[in-house]
Amino acid sequence: MDSECPVCNHSFDDGPSSRLGRTLSIANDDDVVDKDLTLVSCPSCGTLLSEDADDGFSLETEAAGGEPRQFAHFELQRVLGQGGFGTVWLAKDTRLDRSVAVKLPVRRRGTSKSLVREAKTAAKLQHPNIVTVHEVGEFEGQVFIVCEYVSGLDLRSYLSKGLPPQARVVDLLQGIASGLHHAHENQIVHRDMKPGNVLVDDAGVPLVADFGLAKVVSVEESISSRGKVVGTILYMAPEQAGQEVDQVDRRADVYAMGVMMYEMLTGERPYRGNVQAVLHQKSNEDPTPLRQLRTSVPLDLETICLKCLQRAPGRRYQTADEFCDELQRFKEGKPILARPVSRIEKAWRWCQRNRMTASLTTLFLSSLLIGLAGTTTFWLEARKQTLQANRSLYASQMSMAASHLGVGDIEATRSTLDRYNTTGLKYLRGFEWRYLAAKLNRFEAVTQHGRRVKGLAVSRDGDWWASIADDRFLRVFEFESAKSIREIPFHAGRWQAVAISHADNRVAAGAKDGSVYVWDSISDESKLPTIFKHGVGVQVVRFSGDGKRLFSSGASGAVRVWEVGTWKLVSEIPTGREGLVALDASFDGSVLATIGSEGVIRVWDVDAKNMRFAIRDGRSIQSVALSPSGDRLVAGTRGGYLLMHETIDGTPLFNLNTRFDWISGIRFLGKSSLVALCSSKGVVAIFDLETHQEISDIQTHYGVEGLLDVSKNGSRMAVGSAKGILRTIDTSDFQRALMIGSDEPIFDIDFLSSQEAVATYRDGSIKKLNFEKRTVDLLFKSSDRRPMVSASEQNSVVAIGSAGLPVQLMSSSGKSVATIAELDVDEMTFSQSGKLLIISRSGGPIVGYSIDLNRKQVAKELFSLALPVESDISEQPKVVALALSGDSQQLAVSFSHQQIRVAELSRLEWQNARIALDASGESLVMAGDKIVVGTRGGEVICFDQSAMAELWKIKAYVNYVNDLIRIPGGNAIASVGDSNAIAIWDLENGDSRIRLHRDEHQLFSIAASADGSTMLSAGIDGDARIWRTEH
Repeated sequence: MDSECPVCNHSFDDGPSSRLGRTLSIANDDDVVDKDLTLVSCPSCGTLLSEDADDGFSLETEAAGGEPRQFAHFELQRVLGQGGFGTVWLAKDTRLDRSVAVKLPVRRRGTSKSLVREAKTAAKLQHPNIVTVHEVGEFEGQVFIVCEYVSGLDLRSYLSKGLPPQARVVDLLQGIASGLHHAHENQIVHRDMKPGNVLVDDAGVPLVADFGLAKVVSVEESISSRGKVVGTILYMAPEQAGQEVDQVDRRADVYAMGVMMYEMLTGERPYRGNVQAVLHQKSNEDPTPLRQLRTSVPLDLETICLKCLQRAPGRRYQTADEFCDELQRFKEGKPILARPVSRIEKAWRWCQRNRMTASLTTLFLSSLLIGLAGTTTFWLEARKQTLQANRSLYASQMSMAASHLGVGDIEATRSTLDRYNTTGLKYLRGFEWRYLAAKLNRFEAVTQHGRRVKGLAVSRDGDWWASIADDRFLRVFEFESAKSIREIPFHAGRWQAVAISHADNRVAAGAKDGSVYVWDSISDESKLPTIFKHGVGVQVVRFSGDGKRLFSSGASGAVRVWEVGTWKLVSEIPTGREGLVALDASFDGSVLATIGSEGVIRVWDVDAKNMRFAIRDGRSIQSVALSPSGDRLVAGTRGGYLLMHETIDGTPLFNLNTRFDWISGIRFLGKSSLVALCSSKGVVAIFDLETHQEISDIQTHYGVEGLLDVSKNGSRMAVGSAKGILRTIDTSDFQRALMIGSDEPIFDIDFLSSQEAVATYRDGSIKKLNFEKRTVDLLFKSSDRRPMVSASEQNSVVAIGSAGLPVQLMSSSGKSVATIAELDVDEMTFSQSGKLLIISRSGGPIVGYSIDLNRKQVAKELFSLALPVESDISEQPKVVALALSGDSQQLAVSFSHQQIRVAELSRLEWQNARIALDASGESLVMAGDKIVVGTRGGEVICFDQSAMAELWKIKAYVNYVNDLIRIPGGNAIASVGDSNAIAIWDLENGDSRIRLHRDEHQLFSIAASADGSTMLSAGIDGDARIWRTEH
């Protein structure tokens, strides 16, 4: 298929052979997200083009070689920004010889004319606080919009430097309001006001940008179908976020200014959470008063801001000019016109938002006047509604807490969980709360150091750490409390590297002026540091493990080796002019590994000054660590590969492709075979170098580069991020594996004990997994590709049914304890006590066996239940799933003809009532008086067992529900399906509580421990993962 490049007009074949997949980081107003694109490189000019699903190719943000590109009469020089709307370039207008901003919108079918029309309308706006549109046109099918180039920052970047003074906030808002009022008077509503669409020039004047564009973008891209907050939903007025387009007018822009004002005064946004949470809050809750977050906010400014944020448009300022005048009254010390909301009005609004509760309360009070006859009924109904509301709110809060933890926001996660530490709400806490709390317990302290952490080192015993950032301070913190111990400024430049000796806790710091400072005791401020000159600006410092040597390196030139104490230069390693990315030394300092800026590892004999070998992997190597013995090195690449080589001759030991995009730091955990990796996904992962497997992970930061260091024995770790956040972590439980991997998909998994599981693999093998010892043992190898397996944690026994063979009962040691003469088994399940095993023969009866390992006859037949006769079908349906009640008195059976029947085992009779499904029930749970089924159609449905009536139904997956379990000790169920997450649902109402993500592929099976403290999951990628709620 032929396409034409929009830059050079060259025609070329864009067939499959010329395409490549690529993930780009796309920045929006509040976040950075990864987006998978199909890219095509123009063979003529080298421009990268992205394929649009509707309209072919559009100009991408990168061009080969970084050279300017010609587009129409503009020379595109560099990308200023990119988002869902398209790309903004700094360009030179070759006709008028001036710098301009050229916007190239992403092509969408049927929007070109609308874009041109709206942009031409915006071009009529001429105002000191509006970015001027110079030109609008179309070139080779690509719409372009030319605006004036504003040298400065957008308001989002401006605010990232810290909260501006309140007087400055007022000035900025008045300028923004003035520009918006001018637009409104010209019948133009912005509809996409947010900090990213306000530019602050070098003189501090705010200019509103992107007029006429938001109307197209906001309708199509404000809310993602996957339920994530993107784009401008946080700044949209309730009527706009609800897509009530006919009600959106200039007052929507006033609301957005209120959100911006709230953020500029407090540093917080009025609403937080995912789309559902934000929309619910906007429609039902008032924002927290500003003075509760920051007491320094004047009452009048709080009143003005909250008036802008009124849900009803008629209660806001009706024009931006009214808002501007109100701010002017505040500046001049005059009384403002707006008034705070009274308590009576707040109560009335609460009643309007909570009509059910208010109505029930009113009825209850009325009934007291009439009599006490109906009091009990009303009270119980009110209590029921309150309990349901609490359950729904809890589910929403847990989902929000998981979202906070997923982006490394530890403080917000802890704040959300703490709400359920109160006596009245503790009863709601389930597996998800305990799991998130256990994750938080690993973190000992959190603090902030500048905007970007550039260096980090942990003391020998892990009781304190030192860090440097972009604020010219070397700071020392206590490990457990993050209390600042000492701050050391560098007035002549800045610190660029820091290291701590694990022999005697000496601290070394490298400076930009080429000096190295060493403190023998960092806590004694009376002792001056030893200072010596390295040469060029010092980029890396590192002590040998025995503390006898210090290595220093600059942006170029040799690595210098210093004798600790005398500080004599004992060796120079000629690493070349390229400069170093990282280095590490053996325990005695005799072996040195360096990474050059070109991504090559070189290993040196320090005393001989000879290079032993170089590793040119073809990928950009970013991090390196030498084992405590010095005989092996481990390295991480930008592409997420983990390499290990011998340091004697460079013999490669393994080359592992991890699930990460970038490994930015590596450290050995003491003398063990475990290493900690810091990734660009914000995850610190623990790998076992003996098994070549990831065994644990923890979310520490989000979407940015990270760095880490550990104490001498590896029990304590500090992690810093490019956003300036420092976190300390207790690694004592990292040796307890969280996952055990394999190359074979796992079809089924179940508990054998609290630390052991039995897994069924695609090749027919059944293996025992020990998460404490990180071992895998073969229990049974079946010729059947899909043997039937059921395990009991209570007696540590597993039942195995294979085609043409009797059912085998095996102990956790792999010893056969009984043989049951049942062939061609459809389904099996143990009771909760493990004393009853139910086996469904293919086409035959359902048989129950009592299991007693202390009895000579371990398995004894108790009953045989004939399958129900179905008169309306010719063939006997197949049993698809079994579920026993908690007391083992009832058995629910899902059949292949899309029906569920319940049998009374005490009478060996089938109940007359049945459940009819639209799709086959693939998994089944009996939970008290409820039956929950997961269907082949992707639905999870809950029924009342006595009436067989549907209580709730959710579309959980696109297709299959692969497995469904009840979590003991809580009123919740968990499911897996055609996705990569475990979903936990409230059993009472079906609310989603949390989705636990880890694997990148579909999950097939889950299991819960008998006490409900732990879950297992496994799937197509062969990884078995354990989810613990205890630290």
